[in-house]
Amino acid sequence: MRRRYQSDTSDTSDGSDRSDPYCIATASPEVTANTLICLINQASFLLGRQLQKLEQTFLEEGGFTERLYRERQARRQPQR
Repeated sequence: MRRRYQSDTSDTSDGSDRSDPYCIATASPEVTANTLICLINQASFLLGRQLQKLEQTFLEEGGFTERLYRERQARRQPQR
C-alpha cells in the first residue's frame, strides 16, 4: 500500500480521477476496506506524533494546563 502511493498522485495522464486518488470508488470491497484501514492507521500515527510534539513544546516553552506548568516549574528549580 505504501509503495503504491509514495509517488506524486497529481499526474492524471493514466486516466485516474484526481478526486479519488486511491481508486476507492472502483475497488473491490476488500481492497477498499484495506485502503481505508491503512489511511486510518497512518492518520492515527501522525496524530500521535503531533500530540507528542505539542506536549514536548509545552513542557519546554510553557503550556496551559496545571500539569505542564508544574513540570516546567520543576525544570526551573535548581537541583538539590
